[in-house]
Amino acid sequence: MADLFETFDAQLKDSQDPRVELEFFGGTIEIRLLSFEGVYKPQLVALAEPESS
Repeated sequence: MADLFETFDAQLKDSQDPRVELEFFGGTIEIRLLSFEGVYKPQLVALAEPESS
């Protein structure tokens, strides 16, 4: 867990979106920092909902 926070910290210092992709057994998992009290609180952007037909 500490390694993740160190990676997120480095990404934030480089003005990057704090996220990490991990690949296990053919699958890819993305871990994204949503907030960190007093350090990081991104602007929330609404995702477009898919159109129904």
